[in-house]
Amino acid sequence: MDHIGTVINDLERARNFWCNVIGLRVDTLKSPIGRGRHIESDNVNILDIPIGKGEIVCINPQDGTSGTARFLERFGGRAGGTMHHISLATRDVKAAVDYVEGNGLKRIGVPSNDIAWIHPDSAAGVLIEIVKDEG
Repeated sequence: MDHIGTVINDLERARNFWCNVIGLRVDTLKSPIGRGRHIESDNVNILDIPIGKGEIVCINPQDGTSGTARFLERFGGRAGGTMHHISLATRDVKAAVDYVEGNGLKRIGVPSNDIAWIHPDSAAGVLIEIVKDEG
């Protein structure tokens, strides 16, 4: 397990829950205090919260235009957020994609050497990210 991604509509509310209620801490080297780290390609701010050997990633869309924002609106709007995806790490992303496709799962887009996405319709309703294990 690399991480669990959550999509949320209030970064401070997520920080309060994971840190003050659950007792975890934000990785301030990856996610600066305040707005978190910004991912320009999806226009989201992110909090990275280590837990065990993985992390919880809180994703906060900055506008309504991205797929992440639409996901939040559709599935987590009333609750203020929801689980978005699980991320599994492997040494060979393309081999993992070949394996899951061979077992009937559908990918989203074109995988790279570092990342691939598996469609939730074929994975028991869970969006799965496959990432390269750098460890």
